[in-house]
Amino acid sequence: TGGAVYGINLVSNGLINCQKNNIGAITAANSGNFDTSIYGVYRTNTNISATINNNTIGSATEANSIYASSTSPSNAQYVAGIYNSGVAST
Repeated sequence: TGGAVYGINLVSNGLINCQKNNIGAITAANSGNFDTSIYGVYRTNTNISATINNNTIGSATEANSIYASSTSPSNAQYVAGIYNSGVAST
């Protein structure tokens, strides 16, 4: 497999407050049997409460501002504006 690109990777043992951020553009390109996933805001800590609010991921006016391309025939490529597997208000 390839890897991942994170606009904001929320790793904390304390209260998380992720608000009013702007991620204008992310491009992830890979070839061969590799994938590269894109996560605008990424959070997996399920033990800590978080607020993820009023964030802009990509552009409303610029085409392909969040762009992922992979030629991998066997590895999945993911694109998520906000990935949150924890307890949060989003």
